[in-house]
Amino acid sequence: MQPPNKQVSPGLTKSAATTVQPSLPGTVELTHSQSIRQSANYQSIEAFYCAKTTCRDNPAEIKKAIAHLESVVEAPLVSKIAEQRNLLDKLAS
Repeated sequence: MQPPNKQVSPGLTKSAATTVQPSLPGTVELTHSQSIRQSANYQSIEAFYCAKTTCRDNPAEIKKAIAHLESVVEAPLVSKIAEQRNLLDKLAS
């Protein structure tokens, strides 16, 4: 997982966070979120995705669940980068 608010390139910032909280006995609830923010010519666009799941409270299951949540959240988020850039370009013209 990347550290929060990592500048990927000029005008593009990505942030990610995962939380683990106790749930029912023997389980934990995991929440993973990521966002991307693009800026150009005094305009900004941000996309945010989040997913939750519950798994057994053991390190192997938690690691597996986090990897799954990251893939679920990242796939649609990455597809938004080009859409955001196109919109920023249209707003600038």
